[in-house]
Amino acid sequence: MKQRRGTRVRRTDNVIINNVPYSLSSYQRDDSTPPIKQEPRDPMNELSLISSLRPLQPTNTTRPSEHPAASAQADIKPLLQPETRPISRKQLVNEVKSKYASLVMVEKKCVEICAQQAQTTTKLSNEQWQALIALHRTLLHKHHDFFLASQHPTASPALRRLPAKYAMPARMWRHGIYSFLELLRHRLPYSLEHMLSFVYLAYQMMGLLMESVPAFHETWI
Repeated sequence: MKQRRGTRVRRTDNVIINNVPYSLSSYQRDDSTPPIKQEPRDPMNELSLISSLRPLQPTNTTRPSEHPAASAQADIKPLLQPETRPISRKQLVNEVKSKYASLVMVEKKCVEICAQQAQTTTKLSNEQWQALIALHRTLLHKHHDFFLASQHPTASPALRRLPAKYAMPARMWRHGIYSFLELLRHRLPYSLEHMLSFVYLAYQMMGLLMESVPAFHETWI
């Protein structure tokens, strides 16, 4: 049947390779325009062109190692714990001697000041009371350090007996707490605020000794 002039015909050549459709060419022809002379096709060339076609695959330009999450995980490293070495008995003995010598120096200063203030009625300023509280707090801390070192799990029986041998609990009570409380009591009512502050400090230290030095539990209570 003859087609009318001016109509358009659309033809599409499809080829299926490995169950994948490929479009080789699509063109439109208008009979109103002069036909374009085409050279005869070579079937061998078309077959080689078809064989070179490949289905389009999605491309990923990001490498696994370049992924932000993968890079973040690669940068995370476990934290190493600092290496600790067990203390030897010789080192522990030297530690106890050093702490005892430091304790004796502070204890001597506390005894001197309390004896000096007991013989005078001079009113002390707030700064002077705070300095005396700090001095006796230091003495209590020195006693605590000495008890911890002498009662270390690796300490020998001789080291463990040192607090009892040198009457350390009694000395701590007499020079670190009782003498200063008596000084504060004799200066009432001006020393009331400082007395309450020091009582609270001494109570905290006794509670700490009960927890960390249970060998003298009966003494602390």
